[in-house]
Amino acid sequence: MTVYTSTVAFIYTGEHISSKTREQYLQAILRQNIGYFDKLGAGEITTRISADTNLIQEGISEKISLTLAAVASFLGAFIIGFVKSWKLTLILSCTFVMIMSIMGISGGLIVKFSKQNISSYAEGGTVAEEVLCFLRLAGTQLTRLSRSFLLFVIPKPLALRTSSPNYTMSISRLRRNGVSSLRL
Repeated sequence: MTVYTSTVAFIYTGEHISSKTREQYLQAILRQNIGYFDKLGAGEITTRISADTNLIQEGISEKISLTLAAVASFLGAFIIGFVKSWKLTLILSCTFVMIMSIMGISGGLIVKFSKQNISSYAEGGTVAEEVLCFLRLAGTQLTRLSRSFLLFVIPKPLALRTSSPNYTMSISRLRRNGVSSLRL
């Protein structure tokens, strides 16, 4: 019951702190000069706010509670080990130094690659924002081009067949398929 309560408390605290951090981060960005935004891409600000506050929330809510539980378990096992067999615990304590050194090295690498990941994620958000804006613009242009294509390109081959009895059938078939305003 105690573990559940502490986990819920840490999750609530993480949510609260990350929401406050998100608000303050946005207020600080809005106070910047216009020149600051020239250096950043279109979606980089929102991506950075989301990624950074999610990291804070994950760190506070999950990782701190797990770390505290693991440290308490380790210290309890170490004390019990010294009480039961102090010689064996002293021999095995040299592995503790190796484990901590490996964890320190890997922790440094994780921090380094996490920073690279966040910057790549922000650049990807910028590219995605620009692509979506371009697709919105291109979609409008594509709709106009497709109308022009249907209005001016399709009737030309049909106009060559005006003497055929299938001409009126072809026009009615096109109108049934959604082409209602042909200029002939």
